[in-house]
Formats: sequence, structure tokens, C-alpha cells
Amino acid sequence: MKQSVDTKRRKFMRDSISASVSVAVVASVPGSVVAMEEETPEIKQQQGYHLSNHILDYYKSAVS
Repeated sequence: MKQSVDTKRRKFMRDSISASVSVAVVASVPGSVVAMEEETPEIKQQQGYHLSNHILDYYKSAVS
């Protein structure tokens, strides 16, 4: 008798492993947001998403 493979479970496991690896990488590099703030020049008015001091402060608080 041939067993059926549960692809939903395999996809869930693969996605959860990918997410945990991503979180570990982000958590292991806490200085990247601070370094990004120092390298960012004055930001002119832009349409859509742009880095501002307010957003950079949020990123710093999210890392710690």
C-alpha cells in the first residue's frame, strides 16, 4: 500500500524554519540599524516610503 505525503505539513515546516533563521540573523546584527543611521544623509521630500529619523528610531527600538 502506498502512503500519501502530507505536503501541507512539509510546507509549514519549511516556512517555519525559514522564518526562524531570518529572525536569528536579524537578532545577531543589532548594530546594522545604527550604522545605517550614520550613513544616511539628509532626506529630501520623497513620495512613498522613505527613511526618516522617526522610522530609524522605531527600527532601533525594535532591535533591542
